[in-house]
Amino acid sequence: MDNIIKFDALAYAGRRILALGAHPGDIELGAGGTVALLTGSGALVTMAVISVPSPRATLMAESECAARLLGAQVRFLNPECEMRIEDVSIKKIAAQIRALIEEIQPAVILTHAPANSGRERSVYEACVMARGLSAIDLLCFNTTACGYPLRAFKPDAYVDISGSITKKMGAIKYLKSKT
Repeated sequence: MDNIIKFDALAYAGRRILALGAHPGDIELGAGGTVALLTGSGALVTMAVISVPSPRATLMAESECAARLLGAQVRFLNPECEMRIEDVSIKKIAAQIRALIEEIQPAVILTHAPANSGRERSVYEACVMARGLSAIDLLCFNTTACGYPLRAFKPDAYVDISGSITKKMGAIKYLKSKT
């Protein structure tokens, strides 16, 4: 625990943050407290959702409500049809993330940890490809909804969300179709 860095959300006040999730609910479950902490500290957070499976309209509406509660805006990268993350190539995901990085110019990217199982890990891989060698901080989250991790999740930064856990739990309550 000695080598873990305590995250300082105030350092990002007034700056832009990009949170990436494979599906609706991933960001809220994995980093909702961090998103609320950042927006509460004055950061501008965009939650980008790569794929929306069925029921698309319901999931999108739930995510929009959850994002509002967290103080963020949500964008759906492939809103035109119902799809799973498996339906999107890693090359397309990387291109979409690269475009978002150019547009938003984030100071931090929050996304799935490389330890996540299945295609959720591809979001992390595409994120790394898209950001290249830039000076954007990368923070990863692990969601229990992704099943058992392929590798152990070993964080090197700690985000104390005790002051924003109520907002995170409120956002999760909007995800009725996920439960």
